[in-house]
Order: sequence, then C-alpha cells, then structure tokens
Amino acid sequence: MSRFVPKWYGDVENGKLVLHERDSFHEYLKSFSGKVEMLLYAWKAKRTDKQNRYYWAFLRMIGEETGYTEDELHELFKQKFLDKRKIQVLGQEIEMYPSTTKLSRKEMADYITQIEIFSGIQAPDSKSVSVVE
Repeated sequence: MSRFVPKWYGDVENGKLVLHERDSFHEYLKSFSGKVEMLLYAWKAKRTDKQNRYYWAFLRMIGEETGYTEDELHELFKQKFLDKRKIQVLGQEIEMYPSTTKLSRKEMADYITQIEIFSGIQAPDSKSVSVVE
C-alpha cells in the first residue's frame, strides 16, 4: 500500500477555492467513490533557498571559530531549538527533530537569531556572505 499523498495548492478568493492544477485534481478525484475526507490548511511560505545558503554559510563561520563541523552544529541547533515530535515507523514510536526545510521564513529567521544568541557569534550581514545572491 502506497503512503504517497498528492497535494494540490490553490488560493481562496471571495470564499471560493481556486486550484492551481484543477485538471489533475479532478483526474485524481475520479479514483474515489463514496465518502472522502479532505484536509485544508493555510499555506505557510517555507524558508527560501537564499536563507538556506545563508544558514549553512553561518554554520561554516561558527565551525571555523569552534572547530566543529557544519553537520555537528546543525544537529546541535536542531536539538536545542526545534521541538521534537513522535512518529510511528514500522510499528515503533520514535522521536524525531523536524527538518529545517519545513520552517517558514519567519521561523528560519528566528532560528538563526537563537543560534546567534546561544553561540555568541553574530551572523554576518547577508550581503557579505558570498553564497547569498
């Protein structure tokens, strides 16, 4: 049994849902009959690629000052500042820290600020980081 759940995006205009890929949604809908359940929630803008590149450049900078690798720092900061959640995998309950890729733009900015405060190392001006376009 596949666990893949397709997603569709849209906009609400004057109380009506306008799907971005209406035809594929209706094609998928044909595979159902009877009662269905739909989840609808507000879209959250995920962190940008620019924020991601900035984050990893900041981790490199902290690593140069502390001697730790970017991956070690990344894991530390996820465990320190992101809330873990419990999930089921093959019938086993495990705790997992969320991926920073799931953070919104504001959450990512707040996360970087928490790292600055904790590490005592100020994040560079985004214009001075060569990987940020």
